[in-house]
Amino acid sequence: MEAPTPVAECCVYDSVAYPGRPFAQTHPDRLATMGALFGVEAAPISSARVLELGCGDGENLLPMAVALPDATFVGVDAAEGAIARGMQIADDLALRNITLSAETIESFDRSGPFDFVIAHGVYSWMAPEVRDSLLALCVRVLSATGIGYVSYNARRAPPCVRASGRCCASTPRGSRIPTSGCTRRGCCCPS
Repeated sequence: MEAPTPVAECCVYDSVAYPGRPFAQTHPDRLATMGALFGVEAAPISSARVLELGCGDGENLLPMAVALPDATFVGVDAAEGAIARGMQIADDLALRNITLSAETIESFDRSGPFDFVIAHGVYSWMAPEVRDSLLALCVRVLSATGIGYVSYNARRAPPCVRASGRCCASTPRGSRIPTSGCTRRGCCCPS
């Protein structure tokens, strides 16, 4: 297990632990299946080389590393605290097929190749030049039949929908949620 590389810039979510979790849609098996639907024959899952950019505390990669002991997993995140927590979990589980590194996407210099590159939930929050770096990195490190997964938030829900969601969380089942009176243009709320 590598020690984290120092990161020059402070990460905001280093001061408050951002909870990670596994995302089924990023699992190599799922990505290979999607690739097959588009005519791409992915590398064997059991020995895949997987890179996750913006991995946080590794909670997405750690279960994969347990389930696929002959595969190799590399996680990169600028948050040193998150990386330290993930490395501790990997050490506690005696995982030798995962490396988590505290570094920025722009400074990541390993050449790969990787069979799968995952960037889940970080693209939307990046500055445009960092987004360009992320996409260029994917092109540079993916193997010839590699599959990249970049998810992003296209648009936040309108305020009335977000309010309805909060209301649903505290409204007894069967109660009517008041949505009339919304003045947002193009809103989907019933009048």
